[in-house]
Amino acid sequence: MTDEGGELAPFRVAEYRSELETIERLLSQGRRLFLLGAGCSKVAGLPLTAELFDQVLRDLQDTKTETLLSAIKSEYDGSSGATIEDYLSDIVDLKAMADRRVRRECAGGSVTYQGEQYSSAELDQALTGIKGCIRDAIAKNHFPQLDTHRLFVRNVHNLLTDKPSAVRRTDYFVMNYDTLLEDALGREQISFSDGLAGGMTGWWEPSRFDDQTLMARVIKLHGSIDWCLFDHEYFPRRLRPSSVPTPTTEHVMIWPTATKYRETQLDPFAEVLSLFRRSLRPRSSEDAVLMILGYSFGDAHINIEIERGLRDSGERLSILAMCYEDSPPAELKTWLNSDFGQQIRAYCRKEIWHGADCKTTPQATNWGDFSTLARLLGGER
Repeated sequence: MTDEGGELAPFRVAEYRSELETIERLLSQGRRLFLLGAGCSKVAGLPLTAELFDQVLRDLQDTKTETLLSAIKSEYDGSSGATIEDYLSDIVDLKAMADRRVRRECAGGSVTYQGEQYSSAELDQALTGIKGCIRDAIAKNHFPQLDTHRLFVRNVHNLLTDKPSAVRRTDYFVMNYDTLLEDALGREQISFSDGLAGGMTGWWEPSRFDDQTLMARVIKLHGSIDWCLFDHEYFPRRLRPSSVPTPTTEHVMIWPTATKYRETQLDPFAEVLSLFRRSLRPRSSEDAVLMILGYSFGDAHINIEIERGLRDSGERLSILAMCYEDSPPAELKTWLNSDFGQQIRAYCRKEIWHGADCKTTPQATNWGDFSTLARLLGGER
């Protein structure tokens, strides 16, 4: 198939064709891992994390939560790229402080922020309300545009069609709260597990990840808008947002970042992070390649796990970083120039890197565009 509109024209340059062949070769060998960030959901009409704040602030019903969220946002004035996930993380940290003071039986058992006192219960209510608004903002698009996600998973799994000796299963590590990838895999009849048993109503059953007949595993590193926590339970249930009766009795299980508070918790967060960690350390008899899409390397705990995987894998882990920036983000550039840099290839709009070796591209190319890459993986040029 050819690209009549010209969007893929830059990739017809001989140098780029060679790079595409390298990418396809790596993805067809050993274990295949994908890390999908927010940029992969934008193509389906969903808001980026940076765009969620205004929507959430409009939808909040609690004045004190609105005051707190606005106050936290003001502390980030002048920052580069701060989003509602950063603000949520601050509230999580404040709640951890309040909980600690309650355990130590401090007078009041609350924290003060910009002159306003907040109890642990009020901070918990704020988290529940904000997460509910995030869920509603994402879920209100009842018919998201799945075409690109379906094309992507179809082409990824078709790469193995004529390679029976290759490892069958593909792991998708998803940082987004939406269910676009799960919906696309289902529509394409690709068997997968997200760690929950059941159907639209499900329960946490991580042993499902061990099923060797699966073609894919979907590991939601930050939770999901259809994961809820019932009172007096510890593990997620799957409930579509439309079936959640009241946000006060069931809490949306999404985590903006891994703070110390969250890291002390048990499953499912500990389980999904452990899966990510183990996947980045392939066994001595195999290799693995991690393709990174729609991610700007701004999440510290994810970066730590990737770097540790690169160091601990004995050079059996390779990274394909598809960037939408002109040059690699700072964290990625540091890795490229490190002693494990040769394990990394970075494809940017104006540069292609393999370790510390950088080539300036003859023209800007959209390696980091999710829809473009979905087409390229299918052989379209």
